[in-house]
Parts: sequence; structure tokens; C-alpha cells
Amino acid sequence: MSNYRQCRAYLINAFLALDEETPEDDRLRRAIEFVLEAVARTERDAPCSNVVPFPASSNLADAPRAKKPGT
Repeated sequence: MSNYRQCRAYLINAFLALDEETPEDDRLRRAIEFVLEAVARTERDAPCSNVVPFPASSNLADAPRAKKPGT
């Protein structure tokens, strides 16, 4: 599953980092706008999922232990 929210955040940060008024920066800003629009379209058209994502523990020792039946 793609993380469109994070993708948009990276693109917006890249857009804001281009703070000079040069032809190169203008060209890059237009390209980033184009990609942001593509991400929005892709996210909008993505099929809905009924799967709820749960945060994964990075350490298996932190995971709760399952109880055995009858205990």
C-alpha cells in the first residue's frame, strides 16, 4: 500500500525548498506541481480498502504474548 500522504509531504518540502526566482527553480516547481497533481489523482482513484493498518512493533519482545487456550 502506497503512502500518498508521505509522498505529498516530501513533494511539498521539495517545492518549498526552491526559494529562488531562477528559470531552473521555476521549471522544477512546475514539475513538482505536475507530480503533486498526479499523486492526488492516483490517491483519489485508488480502490478503497477495508483493511485497518495496525502499527508494527519493531521489537518482537515488545509484542504481547498470546494466551494458550484453557489458561
